[in-house]
Amino acid sequence: AILAQPPGKPEFAAAPFDAEQAKVHQEAWAKHLGVPVEIENSIGMKFRLIPPGEFLMGTPEEREAAVPAAEVPGHQVTLTMPFLLGVHEVTQDQYEKVMKTNPSKSKGTRNPVDTVSWENAIEFCRKLSELPSEQAAGRIYRLPTEAEWEYSCRGGTNTQYYFANNGTTLDEHAWFSGNSGYKSQPVGGKMPNSLGLFDMYGNLYEWCQDWYGEYPNASTVNPTGASTGSKRVCRGGSWRNHTWDFSSARRTLGPPWIGGPRLDLVGFRVAVTIADPGKEGLTSNEPNEPNEPKGPSTDSEMVAPELAIAPFDAEQAKAYQDAWAKHLGVPVEIENSIGMKFRLIPGGVYEKSPDPAEKNITAFYLSTREVVQNKFQQIMGKNPSITGNRGWDKPVTSITWNEAAGFCSKLSQKEQRRYRLPSSNEWEYAGLAGSESAYYFGDDVSKLGRYAWFSGNARSGSRNAGTKLPNAWGLFDMHGNVQEWRSDPAGAKRYIGGGSWRYPAANCAIGPSARQPIPVGTRSHNVGFRVVLEVEKLER
Repeated sequence: AILAQPPGKPEFAAAPFDAEQAKVHQEAWAKHLGVPVEIENSIGMKFRLIPPGEFLMGTPEEREAAVPAAEVPGHQVTLTMPFLLGVHEVTQDQYEKVMKTNPSKSKGTRNPVDTVSWENAIEFCRKLSELPSEQAAGRIYRLPTEAEWEYSCRGGTNTQYYFANNGTTLDEHAWFSGNSGYKSQPVGGKMPNSLGLFDMYGNLYEWCQDWYGEYPNASTVNPTGASTGSKRVCRGGSWRNHTWDFSSARRTLGPPWIGGPRLDLVGFRVAVTIADPGKEGLTSNEPNEPNEPKGPSTDSEMVAPELAIAPFDAEQAKAYQDAWAKHLGVPVEIENSIGMKFRLIPGGVYEKSPDPAEKNITAFYLSTREVVQNKFQQIMGKNPSITGNRGWDKPVTSITWNEAAGFCSKLSQKEQRRYRLPSSNEWEYAGLAGSESAYYFGDDVSKLGRYAWFSGNARSGSRNAGTKLPNAWGLFDMHGNVQEWRSDPAGAKRYIGGGSWRYPAANCAIGPSARQPIPVGTRSHNVGFRVVLEVEKLER
């Protein structure tokens, strides 16, 4: 049964419903949230409001015997939060604006971008979210969950296709082997579904956020897939598939780093999280939106504080934190629902950046400690740390880069906030906290034992996180205990850094020269991670 709605909220969109009812649901939720049904962002991507609702995910019981095992059992799913979903698959023009490259084999500015891995899609979302115009609008981009994708594709239907129970009119809705000329085509050239979404079938497969996992035997609320795995879910079919390959429930799988045997068949569309009841997290770039008018802002609210540029001391570091917290309307330190603490890292300039174009740092929260085993277990349901390093307050170790990113994804879904791994520039800027040397306490390496667990004092393994002195911004263990995964790629590898209990003082330095690229599948008992929480500027 559908969840009861609090007074004042529109009804959930409980399938089955038709195109007319879909429009009514979208308009009711748009009015409730104070946003339009359709928005366009700063690089020309259009998004449609998807109302919360309930539907049958997978294949209904009467058809289960004739479909792949991955699509069964059919089970009720409730999505309690509205969201925005791209009207089209991400085009090559849009991808190039954000990523400065176009890897596609079927070239065309309006064609969907292809030959993109899951990790490429995640990186696109991160970089798009960080564009100043998108930050100003409060939009955080991500891949849709598999449940969100199927719910949006169905548009209220429970038939094999969203337009019928057979594929005789597929040509009107999709680019597939029968009409594509065996290549992708410009987006939006076929009919949309009842929610106003194009190419949900065909053109390209689309990456979803989830690891692949077997379906549950019971109804679920806001599912996010398996906690870990080796393959990510793709949905929707492609220009190469035949009529019988399509359905709203069809699941296809691919390793996230290569995307299966035909990467040129795979693209993606993106989602935007909406804060309910519409007063936080979402604005349109169109003027005269139906939100309540705000009073005039003070100068301190309008003008950002000075950027933090090294060198500066601990007193100045605190002043920067306080000034940016006041400007953003947020506290310097916050604690989330599972007890993780985060410190505000002010906007600044990281002069050591290898790429001068990326030296400006936007304000963000960074966890005060490395993610410990207790917190990882709460979110991921497991603790991969080896026996010698076990301890609830010790950093979690023996995790791959994908597992660290998966933790961020799961935590984001739980809290409806955006968590991610820090970039190397962010991590080093935060770790040095105003220092121009390779250590945040200066050049006297004899002081390292006061701030870090390293080979000179840790001996046999990692120690409880946060038991040494913090840096000027309140961050612990930036120089040791365990090395930490970063978000930015180094070819097919990812960077780590920060030193660990295994290494001498020289390996605990911070800076671009100390970055170490390792394969994403590496499991090491001296590598863990900490996470960024994106700052959400409060309304005045």
